[in-house]
Amino acid sequence: MTKGRAAVEAEGRSYAVSTGVSNPDGQGKSLVMNLGWALAGNVGYTACQWGVLASIAKFGTASDVGRFALGLALTAPVITLANLHLRVIEATDARNDYPFRVYFSVRLLTTTLALAAITIIALASGYRRSALALILAVALAKAFEAVSDLVFGLLQKEENLLRVATSMLAKGVLSVAAVALVLALTGDTVAATLAMALVWATVLVGYDLPAAYRLTTIRPTLELASLGALARLAARWDV
Repeated sequence: MTKGRAAVEAEGRSYAVSTGVSNPDGQGKSLVMNLGWALAGNVGYTACQWGVLASIAKFGTASDVGRFALGLALTAPVITLANLHLRVIEATDARNDYPFRVYFSVRLLTTTLALAAITIIALASGYRRSALALILAVALAKAFEAVSDLVFGLLQKEENLLRVATSMLAKGVLSVAAVALVLALTGDTVAATLAMALVWATVLVGYDLPAAYRLTTIRPTLELASLGALARLAARWDV
């Protein structure tokens, strides 16, 4: 759920590469401001994720916290693997080798495969009913987060980390509020997690995708040659 200092530093390095900044006296102020927004967004979002856990602990039970942690432990590695470092590749694609719609299509395909894989793993591990429902609810939320992450790569490339930070902070604060409210009213961790997923989907559709739409087309593509080439490039980053 957290990105931490290393991720912020990676964003800073990829930002510098994508913008071609080599003279700190020329665009240093812009770079520092964007790094500042990246730090604020990541720190704030991390704090809000801890706030979600605190809300579950306060309004739920120790068992609820454990099941939610299980959902994260099972889904996060699969979603991370499916992300294929596309955000970093996109943000550093200075020659625009691949348009956004290609990145977008690959992310949609790999995220769908990740959801299927998580379902199979959960069933094969013997999880049923409420435990399975919670795992799938967490997976759904992480899927929306993965798509937003790809939009962040586009915004990072366009030097608009303010918009990235705003999205992350809004998503974090609203997640805490939604989880706390639903748990206080129902005591149902699955419903609270679905509320969090709804918040993330709403921010994605209402804020992130419109930002991408203003910069480029967001219509997915089925150009298999381009999709395959990008997938192979991304796979090499894992080697």
